[in-house]
Amino acid sequence: MKNPFNQPDFQITDAYVKRSIEAVALPHIDYTAFSGHELPGELFLIVAEKDKFRDDEQGMICLMQRMIGLILSNDHDLSVYDEEAMTNFTNNFCLGRYYNELEYVEIQADYFMKEASWLFKVFDDEFKGKEITELLESPYGPLVFFKNNQPVGVLEKTNPVGDEVILKAFSLVDYNDGKYFFAISETNYILLNWQSGGPMHLLAKPEKRIPGSLLLSSDAFYEALGVKKDPE
Repeated sequence: MKNPFNQPDFQITDAYVKRSIEAVALPHIDYTAFSGHELPGELFLIVAEKDKFRDDEQGMICLMQRMIGLILSNDHDLSVYDEEAMTNFTNNFCLGRYYNELEYVEIQADYFMKEASWLFKVFDDEFKGKEITELLESPYGPLVFFKNNQPVGVLEKTNPVGDEVILKAFSLVDYNDGKYFFAISETNYILLNWQSGGPMHLLAKPEKRIPGSLLLSSDAFYEALGVKKDPE
């Protein structure tokens, strides 16, 4: 799979923005976790049924947009996603140095599964044995898993994608302090992002989050993009 954002014919058309907005509003299962520490840091997992999408590239772009949308939105429902935010994200991140320079590398399915299993176990061990009130009120920000934007103290299973049959997997970013994977299973598209695997973790400081959640306000998102919003 090629990086669509560094192809010479890529353009931000009205059709691209519309397809992206429609796609991120499709049903997804989202897991997020934030520890407030350098390790384990932040973890995002997004899973969506692949038969709802036109092709693998649309699925990948959608999940990348979805990750940013979840941080931006005040609601798990992204059906009213902001068109300007989608355009600005594409211009500032996808077409900038964060994503444009990346050449996606296909990796072994078992490597992706080992990484997913290890990362979820690290976070599960971090939160295990603590009351959910204690986790949500931590001075580091919420120390808990969120499933579809709702805090959960215990995962149903340590690795939510442990039963997936992976057909293909791609490494989008692979640093010592960050991983960013896109995987295609028999039934789903999967995006796994840890720590600096995506750009937004640098901008999502605990003090900019909505209390009791991992979400940024729209104002914080536009501030991160360097876009000045006119007063309504």
